[in-house]
Amino acid sequence: MNCPMKQPSETDWAYLAGVIDSDGSIILTPVNPKKQPNSLRPIVSITNRDFAMLKWIKDTFGGWLSTINHPSLGRPRWRIAYVLQISYKQGCRGILQGILPFLKVKQRQAEIVLEFTNRPNHIKYTSEEWQLYHKVKELNMRGNQP
Repeated sequence: MNCPMKQPSETDWAYLAGVIDSDGSIILTPVNPKKQPNSLRPIVSITNRDFAMLKWIKDTFGGWLSTINHPSLGRPRWRIAYVLQISYKQGCRGILQGILPFLKVKQRQAEIVLEFTNRPNHIKYTSEEWQLYHKVKELNMRGNQP
């Protein structure tokens, strides 16, 4: 099920913000560039090895939960990890609005992606919307930045 099961408390939102600040990502990504060029979608995701925690988040806030790094994927010595993902505008908007007051590290990414989710849907996004994509991508870069 992709819908939340209960109404989250303020403490639940603060907890989710902490998890996303540490183990999550807030991004805009191109949608299948071969089939839908110039199309973007927001994604809020959390990757972690603690299935119970991610299951609680899924049951409370919604999303899709799946396994990654499974030995059957050709990485027999890697431990199993899980990813919880919300990848549609309305779901991302609700999550970002709820966690924004509590974010410490990824607040700017959340603001940019939230701005994107408040725009009308398009088959092809404008150059202004692609600028939002590049801002988030730059904020999420690893390593030393100029």
